[in-house]
Amino acid sequence: LPDTCDPTDWRLSLANAGQKLCPGYPDSLIVPARVSDSQLAESAKHRIGGRLPVLAYLHPASRRFLLVGAGVANDNKRCPADLAVLAAALDISCRLAGGQRLFGCLVDTRSAKAAKAEGGIEPPQHYNQWRARYLDLPPVGDLLTSLCRLVGSLAAESLDAGLPRQFKKSESSSGGGSGAGSASSGAPHWMDALQRTLDAANQLAGLLDGPAAREFACVFLHGRTGRDYSLLLAALVQVMLCPLARQFDGFLAVIDRAFVQFSHPFHRRCARSALYSLQPQQQQSSQQQQQQQQ
Repeated sequence: LPDTCDPTDWRLSLANAGQKLCPGYPDSLIVPARVSDSQLAESAKHRIGGRLPVLAYLHPASRRFLLVGAGVANDNKRCPADLAVLAAALDISCRLAGGQRLFGCLVDTRSAKAAKAEGGIEPPQHYNQWRARYLDLPPVGDLLTSLCRLVGSLAAESLDAGLPRQFKKSESSSGGGSGAGSASSGAPHWMDALQRTLDAANQLAGLLDGPAAREFACVFLHGRTGRDYSLLLAALVQVMLCPLARQFDGFLAVIDRAFVQFSHPFHRRCARSALYSLQPQQQQSSQQQQQQQQ
């Protein structure tokens, strides 16, 4: 266990050894000490992809902590084991707060409208000790598209060529007026997404260490699947609140713990980037230059 975790409150569970509960979680999980492995197994069945609530970060000063996981698989189903996991976490946080009884905060990375449409939100009638907040972050697909446009534009300009066909099509269909070959076409969307993500991380950090921390006992962060934004925000919160995470070795540990161990889908998010799409053009340009030199 990390030094910040009291062994009377938390334990290291090996219930997920061999990824029996969740293929996207590490073998060992930090969970409330009073929760049994059988309850963890039932909670995993209740969560999308088996991503049950587990401890991601405990602030050493405020004693507030951050849980991560995924949304519920069935919005109308009541799962006593899942409720027990969150109730145990809430009891720990309230005890650390000096016995003051506070609500927990369920933070969804989506907008309220998107969460309602996609599902995965906890029904209030069952999770009545928790209050929901929504970060309204843009869909991951839009984020990747804006990055591809920006990188593709910069790469295309460096080759003194136009954007690849798919980027021209996406720009024209979205009504971009700055020109398909301009690097500024993707920049506003990408920078706006970065700003919104940092603002969301700042809100989360404030819930753990700041005036807003007095309102809630602890925070449970998730989107629908518990990937992408959930992992990114958990990492950013640690960088913001933990000085060690801003040092080289500590930062590497955060990347390993938040992204690698919790199975960020690097292969899906990075395999076909804008630069990948430009490879044929780069090869053609290189061949033309060689022919001119000859």
